[in-house]
Amino acid sequence: MSVVEFLLGQRVDVPLLNEVQALKLEGWVYSQLEVEHPTRKSLRPTILARAAQQSLVRQHFVGLLKIWNKAGLRPMIFKGFALSEFVYVNSFERSYGDIDVLFSLEEAKTAVDLGRDTGWLESCRMDDDALGYDHEFSHLFTPDRTVRIDIHLELLQTDAFSRKRQRFTAAIAESAVKVELLGEPMWIPQPVDHVIAFLINRRWGDRWKRKASDYTDLLALKEQSVITRDAVLARAKELGCVKNIAITLETCDPWLHILDLQPPSRLQQLQWDFQCASELGSYEFDYYFDRIKNAPSRIAYLWQSIGLLLKAIKARDESADLNLLVAGFDTQSHERPTFGKLIKWCVGVKLASRLLRLQKNPCVPKSLVLLRVLSRDGFAASFVSGVRKVGGVLEGHAWIEVDGLPLEIMGDMNSPNLFKENFRYDNWLLRQQKAAREQEKSAAVAAP
Repeated sequence: MSVVEFLLGQRVDVPLLNEVQALKLEGWVYSQLEVEHPTRKSLRPTILARAAQQSLVRQHFVGLLKIWNKAGLRPMIFKGFALSEFVYVNSFERSYGDIDVLFSLEEAKTAVDLGRDTGWLESCRMDDDALGYDHEFSHLFTPDRTVRIDIHLELLQTDAFSRKRQRFTAAIAESAVKVELLGEPMWIPQPVDHVIAFLINRRWGDRWKRKASDYTDLLALKEQSVITRDAVLARAKELGCVKNIAITLETCDPWLHILDLQPPSRLQQLQWDFQCASELGSYEFDYYFDRIKNAPSRIAYLWQSIGLLLKAIKARDESADLNLLVAGFDTQSHERPTFGKLIKWCVGVKLASRLLRLQKNPCVPKSLVLLRVLSRDGFAASFVSGVRKVGGVLEGHAWIEVDGLPLEIMGDMNSPNLFKENFRYDNWLLRQQKAAREQEKSAAVAAP
C-alpha cells in the first residue's frame, strides 16, 4: 500500500518501511500503531535515536534561549521544531533539520551576536551585500554542527517589493502565543496562523510541492486546537492570502482527507503563481528580477573565478605536494570580511566549475580558489581534505572551512562527518588568531 493511503486512513496495513523512512514519517507511523504491532519493533531504534537527538537539540537551544531572554528579545519559533515540541503528542513524531526563529532586524543582529559570543558559529549573514533576496538573516551552528538555528526576518521569501509579505509576517508575529520550553519563555504562532504559514511556505520554498509531513502537521494542529476549515479560510482572508490557501488545500486538506504528493507541472506552477500574484506577490517575478538585478555582479565573479580555476587546475597538475600547493594560494589582506563577498565568490566558483565542466578532482581546484579569495578578503579559512571508503573504493574530497565551519553554500556542511580528515592547512589569518590565543593562554598561566 502507499503512504498516502495510510495517511488518509484508507488502509490499516502499514506501508513499506523504506517508504516511511524516505518520507521521514517513522515517528508518526510508530505513534499510530498498537503497542504490540511488529512494525513498532523495527522502528524503535530510530525512535530512540531521534528522541536522544531531540533532547540534545533542546538543551543546546534552551541554553541560548536563556541568553536571548535576559537580553529582552522576543523569539518566535515556527515550523518543525515548534510543532515537535508544542503540537504533536510526542516530540519524536516530527523530525526536523533545524530550528526556525523569527526576529525583527535589530533583534536578529543582537541574537546572532549573543550566539557568537557564547560559542555558536555563524555561516552567513544577509545584512551584507549578498546576491539575491532572502527571508533569512543568518544561520547559527553549535561547534560540533549537531544543532542549526535559522534566524528569520520574514516567514516567506521576501525582497524590497514584498510589503504584503512583510505585513503578513507582522500580523502573525503580533498574534503569536507565549509558551515555555524547560522554563524559558518563547512565542509560537497561534494554531490557525501556523496552519496558514505552513500551507503558504510550500508555495515559496518548494514551488507548490507537498511533503507527506505537511499532512501530519496540519492534522496535528487541527486535532490539538479543533480548528475548522472555515476558520482557516476566514483567517486567510484577514491576512490577505485566501487564494493561496484555497489552492494549497486542493492538494493537502486534512478536513476533506485530500493529499496529492505528485509535483505540479511547470505550467501549473505558473498558473497558480499568476492567480495569487495580487495577494502576496509573484514568486516568478521576484526570481527573474533577482537574476537580472544581480547579473552584472554574477558575471564579474564568474569571469574572475574562471581565470583562478584555470590557474588552480594547472597548479594541481604540476604539484602533488598539498602543503606547497595550498601555500601558494594563501594570500594576505586587511579587508573587512563580509558574508556578501563570501556568497558571491562561492556562486562564482560553482558557476565557473560547471562552465569548465571540471571532471578530475574538481573539489581541489575549487577549494584552492576559495582559499585564495577568502584569505584575500579577510576570512580565517582552512583548506581541508579527507578520505572515505565507498564499496571498497577509496574516495577523497577537499573543502573549505571558515572560522571552523564548512561552507554550507558549497554543500560541505556534512563533509567532516562523511570523510576522515587527513590534511588541514590554516591560512595566514587563522594562524595568527591561533597564535594570539596561545599567547593569551600562556600569559594567563604565567600571571601571578
